[in-house]
Amino acid sequence: MSNNNNKNLTKISYKIVLIGNSQVGKTCFFKRLTKGIFAEKNISTIGIDRAKITKIISVPEDPFDSSSKEKEIEFSIDFFDTAGQERYRSITSGYYKNSQGLLLLYDITNKKSFEDVEVWMQSVLDNLGEKESNKKRNYSLILIGNKIDLEENRVITKEEGEEICKKNNIISWGGEISIKDMSKEELEDKFIEMMKIIYKDIGNPENKNMVTKKLNEEKIKKKKRDNNLCCEKK
Repeated sequence: MSNNNNKNLTKISYKIVLIGNSQVGKTCFFKRLTKGIFAEKNISTIGIDRAKITKIISVPEDPFDSSSKEKEIEFSIDFFDTAGQERYRSITSGYYKNSQGLLLLYDITNKKSFEDVEVWMQSVLDNLGEKESNKKRNYSLILIGNKIDLEENRVITKEEGEEICKKNNIISWGGEISIKDMSKEELEDKFIEMMKIIYKDIGNPENKNMVTKKLNEEKIKKKKRDNNLCCEKK
């Protein structure tokens, strides 16, 4: 695509943050995506690491209507890798502010990393609020299971990951991956998939009409769920 065409593209800026326990693969994800390298062993992140990514992605013109025609959008991404150790979590949570996407990783071979998913979800809620409050939904939280190359050591099933997302409206299921076995191109494809989920969830935060439309849809969905719960109790 030519530079002139690029100038005519709609541009959307997102801040995306990697979160999750230490040693689940956040830094590997970050380095593989931003630098194209994979290190078997990484020093635990202290504080944050940051990179800028630009992606041109074909998405529905209306993010809240998958049947709308596709258009190319230039996404400018401020991408953060954060510390997973408990003693640094107060620092990590400080980077949630103004983020549009949070990718929550766990290790399918590490039960503790999965058990702490709810701790991370609560941290997001404490800092960014409920999706179904009277405020607009302004972020997307996605759960990803890593290290499927270690299938023989698996202690968390794929179904368990999917189930926690079904039970919690705050989080979407992003699937399972093996950062170790994925090429940079495959990981980029996965990242684009995550970008599409974020776009579908929140659209363009700077487009007030789009935000209002999404807020109204959220209210309608909540009302339907509340009505269904009332019917079930009767």
